[in-house]
Amino acid sequence: MPQYNCNSLKKTIPILLFFFCLFYTEKLISQTFDASITTGLNWSQISSLDQGLNRPGLVFSASLSYTAEEKPMKWKLGLLYRESGLSKEFKFLPSRNLAGIDLQWIELPLSLSFLDWEVEHKSGFNYHKMQYSFGVSPARLLGIKLIDYDPAPDFSESEVMAAFRDYHFNWFLGISFFPHHNWSFNLQFSRTVMSLTDTTGGKNVGLENIRQSLFTTSIGFHL
Repeated sequence: MPQYNCNSLKKTIPILLFFFCLFYTEKLISQTFDASITTGLNWSQISSLDQGLNRPGLVFSASLSYTAEEKPMKWKLGLLYRESGLSKEFKFLPSRNLAGIDLQWIELPLSLSFLDWEVEHKSGFNYHKMQYSFGVSPARLLGIKLIDYDPAPDFSESEVMAAFRDYHFNWFLGISFFPHHNWSFNLQFSRTVMSLTDTTGGKNVGLENIRQSLFTTSIGFHL
């Protein structure tokens, strides 16, 4: 089980930059593909504990898209870093001192988007202002930290941390608006398919069959 490490983001950023450079090279090779980078915030919560998307976290991603030539459809593969977790109260900006559970993830989202509202750019080419997406995202848990989390007296903090699975699988739905062909505003809802904790470990600490819900708002730059 990986332990929470403040250097996890520092280790992840070079991977995202490499992924983005790879995509940019592909962009130069073929105009069928386009690359994008996205950053934003997600609000998350873990079911069966406290209700409400109270845990804010940062999101960074780099993606490569393939647009079908004859149909208004686009396939996208990305590499994403995400912070999420559980909070009993809400604060607008992410805070390491907010009581609850902090989780750090690396994901590989794969999505299919349907394109709508085609317009002509002043330069003479056409692009779509709206995209509606759905997809799946395998996820790897990079780190976990409990902040002022009050477990029951019959189990320890280390037992709570050990109960969480290292790998997960998410589904998601999203919508994007392009005010300009290089920029997008994105909304996405995602949900874990299986429990965040394994059967034995979750039962031992009273965290059985819990799933994570996330609502993400982000801005994307598209090459």
